[in-house]
Amino acid sequence: DMARRAPRYLGIRDRLKSLRQKRGLSLNALGIAAGLTYTTIHNIETGRTVPGIDTVEKIADALGISPAWMAFGEGEPPSAMAPAMTST
Repeated sequence: DMARRAPRYLGIRDRLKSLRQKRGLSLNALGIAAGLTYTTIHNIETGRTVPGIDTVEKIADALGISPAWMAFGEGEPPSAMAPAMTST
């Protein structure tokens, strides 16, 4: 039943928190790597904020994952041991 299904983007908070924790990253460490604030990452994880495309891309780049997976859970889920963040 489509009427009861939550929009797929709402799962971003769970995908983000789960992957961040599997990678052993703090909210602050991920925020720094993505060029975002601790508060932004926290607000996404708690569902206070639904991130825009630019924010999703920054987080996905920092984690080395697909923005489509981060935003909508589409495609192959990333490995917890995927490439670590690289400083540029």
